[in-house]
Amino acid sequence: LRDGEDDEAVHYFMTILPRIKNRAKYSKSSDYHNFACYEFTQNAGETVFIPNGWWHAVLNLSDTVGVTQNFCSPRNFTQVWRQTRKGR
Repeated sequence: LRDGEDDEAVHYFMTILPRIKNRAKYSKSSDYHNFACYEFTQNAGETVFIPNGWWHAVLNLSDTVGVTQNFCSPRNFTQVWRQTRKGR
């Protein structure tokens, strides 16, 4: 955030996200080497899986009920267990 900016959702989607995408597009820095931004509309009845560790943001276009669940599998068990214990 820059001085005078807030972290309200509308500010993120209208100002910060476009700035990040623009910086990634034109930057010569290695900071954005693997940058990817996926934008889509999730329709009623659809499910979206966000992989572990991916940053994400959601903009609801209408009244919405969201259900979230952290996923634990044999592949990520050690990491999930450590985070769970740390969060107690």
